[in-house]
Amino acid sequence: MTANGGASGKFVLRIPSELHSALRRGADAEGVSLNTYCRQRLEAAVGEPRQRSPWVPEAIVAAIDGEFQRDLEAVVTFGSRARGDSTDASDLDLLVVLVQSCPITRELYRRWDRAVATTPQQALVVAPHFVGLPDGPRGLGSVWLEVAIDGIVELDVAGRVA
Repeated sequence: MTANGGASGKFVLRIPSELHSALRRGADAEGVSLNTYCRQRLEAAVGEPRQRSPWVPEAIVAAIDGEFQRDLEAVVTFGSRARGDSTDASDLDLLVVLVQSCPITRELYRRWDRAVATTPQQALVVAPHFVGLPDGPRGLGSVWLEVAIDGIVELDVAGRVA
């Protein structure tokens, strides 16, 4: 618990070593961290999905997932909206993380336009930024640093971004 009585988001759980091994095998099989694997199982057990940011309409996430499905790793909100210092004029920066085998080309922006053209966005200006997962620490650039500090994961297909 925190000083103000809220949950800290951390706890220690003592479990039998056999269960720990089984959980680690499950995480390895899914290609995610043990922490992510356990969190996902706990969320499913209590019926409380992870909170998403309030700025991203579900229709946009669904359109991105539908258009980029076979190439999609994750969708992450970053920038002023994720930091909490946006204004009415701020755009919504979305990092669209694609598998390494998907080349980052102008065609992705045409696909984006097709995908979100029919989604209800009101006056929201959405700015997509296409990237692949970084290939080790040397692949981390300024966008990834900003995402690591303030990013809000909207969709994480295989749990590799969160």
